[in-house]
Amino acid sequence: MSRKELEAGENYRMGDLIGKAGLEKRWEPYLRGSDGGEQVEVDALGRKLRVLREVQEVPGNTLVLSVDLDLQLAAEEAFAGNDGALVALDPRTGEVLAMVSRPSYNPNLFARGIRPAEWQDLVMDPRRPMNNRAIQGQYPPGSVFKIVVATAALE
Repeated sequence: MSRKELEAGENYRMGDLIGKAGLEKRWEPYLRGSDGGEQVEVDALGRKLRVLREVQEVPGNTLVLSVDLDLQLAAEEAFAGNDGALVALDPRTGEVLAMVSRPSYNPNLFARGIRPAEWQDLVMDPRRPMNNRAIQGQYPPGSVFKIVVATAALE
């Protein structure tokens, strides 16, 4: 959690982990639980004598995704070495079954604290790996509409 986020957030402390992007960021207030703890009495040597008060932690909510693992793996494999985006939806429900955006980056870089050189590599990369092409790209709808016309023609 950054200092700026800490100042803006409620019930957060320095060192808390929060969602920085995507679903984790969007659903952060619902996924976050509340910390527990205990107030203890200790002796002069720091040994615990008794618990004065205990507060149980409350786990956050669970988010269940509609992503189909086999379809997601096939989509990832299909994009090996190529740039682009793919979104596979269930036409009956609109659920996202698979989503790929290439190039990409390892979000775990941010979890451990990204190094300045790594950050520069990401922001200076002309392929723009931090841009999720599947959800942030703006594409003309013409090609999608051709599918609708072709389906109507077949019927």
